[in-house]
Amino acid sequence: MDGDTLQTWLDEVPFHAQLGPMRARLVDHGIELDTDLLPVAENTIGSGIAHGGVAAAILDTALALALTAATDLEWTTVDLRVDYVRPVPIGAVRASATVVHAGSRIGRAEGALVDGDGRLCTRAVGAFVPID
Repeated sequence: MDGDTLQTWLDEVPFHAQLGPMRARLVDHGIELDTDLLPVAENTIGSGIAHGGVAAAILDTALALALTAATDLEWTTVDLRVDYVRPVPIGAVRASATVVHAGSRIGRAEGALVDGDGRLCTRAVGAFVPID
């Protein structure tokens, strides 16, 4: 899968636009997903901190995209473990994801979310199944 196709797939999911414009790119080890979180993602109005579910959603997307990029198949989540290291600030964030295993029935991927200063905020590992 090329980077343009990956970006098109990302842009076709309406939920992604609610969090902030997302930009995906292929890298040697998988994919990177950049976004600028909008205030709508705040946990509490005026806190400047994103809701934990937003961080999980971005990582879920990045992990599934890594599998999609590696296999040209669409994947859906069956298990996602998220570890929160520090609060995710509103603003620029980057999720990176790599494929651990891509079988015919199940795929596994792992990734991390960093803030605009490159500080680790959240990690995730997930299991996915291909969509028929």
